[in-house]
Amino acid sequence: MAWRTFFKKILVSMNKSTQLRGNLGKILPRKNKIRVLITAGPTRAYFDAIRYLTNYSTGELGYQISRALLKEGVEVIAVTGPTKHPFSKLPLTKLIEIETNDQMYEAVITECRKFRPNFAIFTAAVLDFKPEKILPGKTSSNKPIWRIRLIPTAKIVDEVGKLFPHIKRIGFKLDYEPCPTQEIKKHGITLLNKKKYYALVLNFFPQITKKAHPAWLFTSGTVKKCEGKTNIAKQLARLIIGSRKD
Repeated sequence: MAWRTFFKKILVSMNKSTQLRGNLGKILPRKNKIRVLITAGPTRAYFDAIRYLTNYSTGELGYQISRALLKEGVEVIAVTGPTKHPFSKLPLTKLIEIETNDQMYEAVITECRKFRPNFAIFTAAVLDFKPEKILPGKTSSNKPIWRIRLIPTAKIVDEVGKLFPHIKRIGFKLDYEPCPTQEIKKHGITLLNKKKYYALVLNFFPQITKKAHPAWLFTSGTVKKCEGKTNIAKQLARLIIGSRKD
């Protein structure tokens, strides 16, 4: 048949395996593609029209994971908080840029319904608390004391698990105090099982620098140490591509 001849010509012209995977991803029908939703960057919670609370996050890890998945021909939707990394230059299926927790929650839930991802990866540093009230305008700096009441935010990763149990969730846990290897493994396995994640990436804030990002990758029955954002991204891409065999 004509399509078979055309397909063979494409295969012959591809020498590198990475090129083969990437181009096959573009050729394969959508029903055969893996679909991934990823969150990245920080969120903000405003005190007034000017000032806000935020978490420390550059969005780089989410960016590297998106790149690694796209190279494998995966369809990717990214929901990103404020970040300098050029998500807009990636061949994403869709990019949604947000600021606040509520905006990220709405975007993630909406895209889980419409896009129906096979996987959802939660790299975003989402705030755990937000101001109970947002004051209008700019609060005067002459105010002697400004008391702000913080309330808990919705856990987006947990909500996705409740509303869309068929989506395989990959969670990220950032702890502050590093601990011995055996305790890390016990902690990671406990969290993986408690949250019913497909995979978990556990890392420690003091160990993360511009040049280094050690992390532990937990899956059902496996624990792996990863070094660097690029390596974390490659390991997750391999894990997701390998899921075709599940």
